[in-house]
Amino acid sequence: MNDALATITSADNILIYGAGWNAEEAIFSFETLFPNKIVGIAVTNTNGNKEKLLNYKIRSIDEYEAGIDKEKTVVIVAMRPAYYDEVVANLKERGYSKYYLYGENNTFMTYIDSEVEKYASDNNTTREELFNQWQINWIKIATQQLLMEK
Repeated sequence: MNDALATITSADNILIYGAGWNAEEAIFSFETLFPNKIVGIAVTNTNGNKEKLLNYKIRSIDEYEAGIDKEKTVVIVAMRPAYYDEVVANLKERGYSKYYLYGENNTFMTYIDSEVEKYASDNNTTREELFNQWQINWIKIATQQLLMEK
């Protein structure tokens, strides 16, 4: 798993693939460990998905094709395992070679969660406190955006 961490650390971008609960968890973990590296949220098809997830616009993977350097991007596949095979095949077909499966208690998710725990401990806090502060920050951002739209 240290190889995965090294790959993500050296990447310029992180693209989260998925727009559900696992994606929210991934956003929290990867924003904590790798601030400012998440470039967006990708899905196979935007039909039936909301427009945004935690201030990130949800786009079709097709929309990322022209504007993303695949060699410098790690894709975090954050969804239920039932969709892994289809999504991985889609990523490979498009030329993405750096991707990790993040979902429902798999080894990679457990490893990243342990890294978040270490980060919290190193900063004299807990994962729960980090998560609570992260949620408060997102609520503030969302509130500011709503006020600006009026």
